[in-house]
Amino acid sequence: MDFKFQNSLKKLPEDVDVTTFLEHNYDVLYVSNGNGDTLMVSSASKELFGYSESELVGVNVRELERKRVFFPSATLRVLEHRSPVTLFQETKPGKRLFVFSSPVFDETGKIVRVVNFSKDITEVTELEKQLEKARTVVEKYRQELARVRCEQLLKERMMVIGSSKMEGLMKLVQKVAQVDTTVLITGESGVGKEVVAKAIHKLSKRSGGPFVAINCGAIPQTLLESELFGYEKGAFTGANKEGKAGLMEAAHGGTLFLDEVADLPLEFQVKLLRVLQERKVLRIGSTAPRRVDVRVIAATNKDLSELVTRGQFRQDLYYRLNVVPIEVPPLRERIEEIPLFVDFFLNKFNQKYGIVKRISEAAVEVLSSYTWPGNVRELENIIERLVVTTDKDIIDIGDLPETIRKGTVKVSTGSTLSLKELINSIEYEIIYEAYKRYKNTYAVAEILGVSQPTVARKLKAGPSIAVKKFFLKNSIINFDNLFNSILNFFHDIKR
Repeated sequence: MDFKFQNSLKKLPEDVDVTTFLEHNYDVLYVSNGNGDTLMVSSASKELFGYSESELVGVNVRELERKRVFFPSATLRVLEHRSPVTLFQETKPGKRLFVFSSPVFDETGKIVRVVNFSKDITEVTELEKQLEKARTVVEKYRQELARVRCEQLLKERMMVIGSSKMEGLMKLVQKVAQVDTTVLITGESGVGKEVVAKAIHKLSKRSGGPFVAINCGAIPQTLLESELFGYEKGAFTGANKEGKAGLMEAAHGGTLFLDEVADLPLEFQVKLLRVLQERKVLRIGSTAPRRVDVRVIAATNKDLSELVTRGQFRQDLYYRLNVVPIEVPPLRERIEEIPLFVDFFLNKFNQKYGIVKRISEAAVEVLSSYTWPGNVRELENIIERLVVTTDKDIIDIGDLPETIRKGTVKVSTGSTLSLKELINSIEYEIIYEAYKRYKNTYAVAEILGVSQPTVARKLKAGPSIAVKKFFLKNSIINFDNLFNSILNFFHDIKR
C-alpha cells in the first residue's frame, strides 16, 4: 500500500472523499484501530453483517468474531501477522465475503489502522454450488447413458460377454470409452479386435461421429499417404480433378481405427506419428495443414514391443499408441462363451438366408472342445457353412467338419517333426507348467518322479514353440488343460 494512500486512510473517518470512492468499488469498507476496535463501517453492514453502523462502531472485532457476526476476522489475522491478508469470510446473515485486509503503520512502525475491503460473493458461491450440482447430474446421466449403451451392445450381440475375462475387458472398455486417450488392442487374428474398437466408439462421447476403419496391411505402400491424408487437385498423375479428403479427415469428430498397424512401413510411421502428435494432416500437394479431431484406436495381432526390438517398428510411435493396452483373449481361453457365439451366429445366418436351423447340444459340446486357432472368425465361418450346407433342420455332430468332430491332426507333407521331437517337446511343456506352479526344480522333480538335474536340464533346453503352435493349429487338444490334468494326476498319486 503506497504512502499517500496510507496517509489518506489515517484520516478516516473524516476523509469522506476516500470513503465514498472505496464504497463505490467494494461492498463493505471496514476500518479498525490498532487494538481491533471498530472505527467505521460502510452502510452495507446491515445487509451483510446483520448490524447497523452505529451498532458496530466501538465494538472490538474479537467480540464480533466470537458472536460469529463475521468469521474469521481478517483484522485479527492482520494484527497477528503484521501483513496484508486475503480470505473468505462467512457472516451471520449467511453471506459469503471475499476480504482483503491491510495494515496501516505510523512512522514508528506501529499499526494504527486495519482496513478491510470486502466483496459480496454470495451469488457467485451459490452459482458455483448450482454448477457443481449440475455437473453431478450430468455425470449421473452420462453414466446412465453409458450403461444403456452397454446394454444395447449386448442386446444387439455386438459383443458376447460370458466369461470373467470378457467381463473384466468390458469394464475396461467402458472406462476407456469416457476419455479420448489412445488405445492399442492386441490379440490373435479373429478374436474380435474391431468389435472391441466399435464398442469403445459406441460407448464414447464420439458415438454420434463416424467410425472409420483402416486396414493398414491392405493398402499398397504407394497409396498409403494419399488414402490416409488425402491430396489436392493435380497433386499427381491420375489424381481426382477436385482432390480428395483422406480417411483421417473422414474420421473428423469420430474414431479412427488403425487395424493391423504393425504392417505400416517404417517411412510412413514417421508421418503418422507427426499427425498423431499435432492432430493435423497435410494433404499431398498442399502447404496448409488441416486440423483433425479424431480419437485413435490401433490394433495388431503381432508383438509390437518385439518388433521395436528388431527395428521393424518405431519406438516413439509404439509409446504413442500404447497408452491404454487392451488384450482380447483367444476363444480357447473363454470356451464358456462358445455356446453363446454359436447361438448368435445361428440366429444371424438363419435371418440372412431365410432358414430355420437349430443345433444339437451334443454338437455344441464338440464345438466347445475345439481349440479354434482362427478364433471367433473361424467359428462364425463354420456356423455359416453348417447353416447353408446341412440338409436337416437340426445340425448334429455328424454334420460338423471332420477336423472338428474327430480332432485329427493334419500333418503336411513338408513336416519334419519326428516322434522324438514331439515327445521331448511335450516333456518340456509338462515340466515348465509344473515349474510355474511350484517355483522350485526340487519340488517339480519330487512331483514328477524324476531327478532334479533332469528337470534343470530340460528347462534349460528351452521350449519347442513351433511344436506347440503346430498342435494348437491342427488339434482339438487344449494343452493348458492337458498339462494341468497331468500335474494334478502326479500330485494326487504322491499324496
